[in-house]
Amino acid sequence: MALTAMMDGPATLSVASRFEIHQKVGAGATAVVYKAFDHELQQDVALKVINKSQHDFGSEIRAMARMRQVPHVCPLLDTSSIDGKPAMVLPLAKGTLFDFIKPTAAEDVSIASAHRWMRQLVAAARGVAEAGFVHGDIKPENCLITESGDLLLHDFGNIQPVGHVPQTIRVPGTQFYMAPEMLVRDSFDVAQDVWAIGLTWYAVLFADLPWNKACIHDIDYMRYVRTHALPGPTMDLLSDELVDLLERMLHPTRSSRATLDENFMLILSTTLLTQR
Repeated sequence: MALTAMMDGPATLSVASRFEIHQKVGAGATAVVYKAFDHELQQDVALKVINKSQHDFGSEIRAMARMRQVPHVCPLLDTSSIDGKPAMVLPLAKGTLFDFIKPTAAEDVSIASAHRWMRQLVAAARGVAEAGFVHGDIKPENCLITESGDLLLHDFGNIQPVGHVPQTIRVPGTQFYMAPEMLVRDSFDVAQDVWAIGLTWYAVLFADLPWNKACIHDIDYMRYVRTHALPGPTMDLLSDELVDLLERMLHPTRSSRATLDENFMLILSTTLLTQR
């Protein structure tokens, strides 16, 4: 599926003359991302070139097209082909959320930015849920930060309709951010995106994760299940409201987690730091 048909007119430049590739800016399990200048759109773009033959490129494109009106979802500008490989043309971002929170980041994330990004991430996930889908792979690496400092949810390669039951032994997604029910191949549900957002927020606050995997073999996770108290080097600096919200987002039982609507309203009113 080519998105050019959805734009004002057909592409007029060949791939070779259309894109001036400057540098590689990222790589993942299924794709490599390049910074390029698009002579047709007359702007700098990110070219996401798919390098894994098993990747369902068509499904991801259809999902992104379906989410075009959802706030804080990365827009798909066009599709193309680079050296015979399918590619997406995306807005160029300053980096991913991970780039801003990793231990070697140049600056600490401000409280205002953390609050803003979580509001925007929940808003994006709400839009995906309202369309009847689960993103399935929310994590800092899949959140882009724009030049204006806004967050855009990206990478819809694992999106599935609510209720979908995984047909493979390994559930698609990133195990570090995977809800416990998904590690035992339960059906897709919006609650798993809530869990992933909770862990993403924890990562923003602490540049770390509270456990490696939400399973019975992880000592840190099982301690959390027993005590329902999140570990953290400076948890006492967070407000009681924020700690309560994180623990509700990360409730081990899916039916007991805060919903996305509750999350959005609580995030709007939650104070991040303690007043003690």
